[in-house]
Amino acid sequence: MATGAKTELFVRQQKGGMFAVINEKVTTGSIFFVDSNTGTDGAGYGRNPSAPVATIDYAIGLCTASKGDVIIVMPGHSETLTTAITCDVAGVSIIGQGKGSLRPQLTVNANIDAITITAANVRIENILFNEGTNAHTARINIAAAFAEIVGCHFDCGANDLESITIAAAGTDALIKGNVWRITANGPDAAIEIEAAGATRLVVEDNFFDGGSDTNKWDAAAINSGAAHTLCRVRNNTFMYGAGIAFTAAATGVIEGNHFALGTLGSMLDPGSCICIDNWEQDAIDEAAVISPRTVNPDGIGDGAIQADTIGSNAITAAKIASDAIAAAKIAADAITNAKIADDALSDEQFDVDATGKVRLGPVVEKATGAISEAGDVNLFTVAGGLVMITSLTGEVTVQIGADQDHTLKHGTTDIATLLACDSDAVGTLYGISGSPSDALIEGNNAGLIGPTTPLIVNAGTIKLTVAGNTFAGEITWRLTYVPIEAGATVSAVA
Repeated sequence: MATGAKTELFVRQQKGGMFAVINEKVTTGSIFFVDSNTGTDGAGYGRNPSAPVATIDYAIGLCTASKGDVIIVMPGHSETLTTAITCDVAGVSIIGQGKGSLRPQLTVNANIDAITITAANVRIENILFNEGTNAHTARINIAAAFAEIVGCHFDCGANDLESITIAAAGTDALIKGNVWRITANGPDAAIEIEAAGATRLVVEDNFFDGGSDTNKWDAAAINSGAAHTLCRVRNNTFMYGAGIAFTAAATGVIEGNHFALGTLGSMLDPGSCICIDNWEQDAIDEAAVISPRTVNPDGIGDGAIQADTIGSNAITAAKIASDAIAAAKIAADAITNAKIADDALSDEQFDVDATGKVRLGPVVEKATGAISEAGDVNLFTVAGGLVMITSLTGEVTVQIGADQDHTLKHGTTDIATLLACDSDAVGTLYGISGSPSDALIEGNNAGLIGPTTPLIVNAGTIKLTVAGNTFAGEITWRLTYVPIEAGATVSAVA
């Protein structure tokens, strides 16, 4: 008699228990069912969803190592843990059933690692971890190779300092598709890499929600003070505070991650990892910027920076910290005509303040102090070569004496010739035309700009020469400049 085609289903019976029909596509090992609502930890239970055991730890004790056994944790299951669940049987998968609040829920209520993985090839999937009701050391501690934590949800309260810790023996771990949400101030890290031996870690497709600026991770969502190697951290999203903080010796690849609502430049500390296509931003309704922000000039193609890719007022003075873009950060010829398309950098692409800094150069300020006699008041020192003075202005801060004349000089050479400044009031402004034969220009507190012609000077001292008969007053002088020769600077005389 001909037999029918083989199906994927087969029948098992637990000794003293019920028959169960199993799908070989799930596993060829044993399947055990856990439900705190209807289960019993005892002989004859666990093989059938109608007769489950009551706890995950008991179900682990029913498993056989390295046979691909699966523990199905049923919807609505709940455990409050005062002793650890020890995953000490290799090759076991613990899989939660249900969605949302119906997922199996675990709550830690003792100073323990809630789940500790000490056998290789263990998988934990679709478990909801509630806020701990007692201080504890971790929700999951990985202390064996090839552990997988997939699709779980971690609500993090004040007691949940670290959700997943990885010890030296926890090599080749996979942490994928999980969600963390901070609900109270206190958590240090979602994932803490504790030892350099935790090599080849993969963390991908997770969402780390720091909750708020107040509640954000105290260390970082993924934190490591160990020199772990060959990690891969990819396609994760981080909100609030630091996302990744690795020790300087940590290696691997960090790629395609997004960091939001933290401090620019502080959300990703990659150690010695390779960084590819990671982005960060610090406010709503703002586009992200690449992170880290060290750019290889060879990575900018001809015409890569187009006018229509830079939003109006996208680059403002407030966005560029003082000395944030230093000469040392930009390789020679990194920004050439070929790199910037025609009209890419138009006036409307820049905030007025930011454009001014680019056009005029840095500001150097010097106050004269009280003017009490005739003579020279040294203002600025030019050192290291030629500079172009783009503006030089003075502002009266204490009224000038009744009979007083001023001249600006570079060494013994006039920058601006004599001006009678008798009794000039507070707020009066002085400027230069840029032509050394012209007198110092006198304005008022409505403002001046200048010089109309930039003035190029060599190394030396710029000073104010005071003459007259009645001396009083104070002036604050401000100079902006652009170095002509490499290393040339202007500084205020002490």
